[in-house]
Amino acid sequence: MKTAVEYNAEGAWVATRSEYLNGAVPETVLGTLKNKYPSAVVKEGWKIERADVASYYKVSIEENGAAKTVLMNDAGTIVD
Repeated sequence: MKTAVEYNAEGAWVATRSEYLNGAVPETVLGTLKNKYPSAVVKEGWKIERADVASYYKVSIEENGAAKTVLMNDAGTIVD
C-alpha cells in the first residue's frame, strides 16, 4: 500500500491518501462492487481520509469496456 499525507503551511493535517496496489481493496468494498457491478474489474483503489469529511474509498473499475469511478464509505455503501 502506498500512502501520501498532506499538511497545510501551519503543519495541520489535511488529508491522507492510501492507494491499494493491484486493486486489492478491502473485502467490504469488494463485496459491494461484486453485488452492484458483477462483471467489473477493479483497476485502482484509494482510501481517502480528510479533515473536512468522513473517510471514503474511491475505486476505479471497468465494466463491459466502460470506465467508472465509484465512491464508498467505510461500511462499503456506495455514496455520491
